[in-house]
Amino acid sequence: MNENYAVDALLTAALFAADRHSEQKPKDTAKTPYINHPLAVAEVLARHGVDDLITLQAALLHDTIEDTETHPAELDSPSVPMMRSVAQPTPQPQNRLPPTTDTLATR
Repeated sequence: MNENYAVDALLTAALFAADRHSEQKPKDTAKTPYINHPLAVAEVLARHGVDDLITLQAALLHDTIEDTETHPAELDSPSVPMMRSVAQPTPQPQNRLPPTTDTLATR
């Protein structure tokens, strides 16, 4: 895969997620912009050696459809055709614990 394509694909996913999450209200007491969460997920994966484009795109887009008004068809991009396939929400287990105030960005 062309390195320029990978950089473009990651930036396209990050910009798309940032745009869609721009109106989302932060859940933490520090009022951190929501986009910091998907960026932190992608950063943690990359820091631990994940360099797969699709996995990093999924990290950036993982809440876009489920937490915003984004329709899956909006993720179809001629320049980044993988975006829609990586952002499909998965069913949540019924016994899932409620989210905590801790974030992945905390080290």
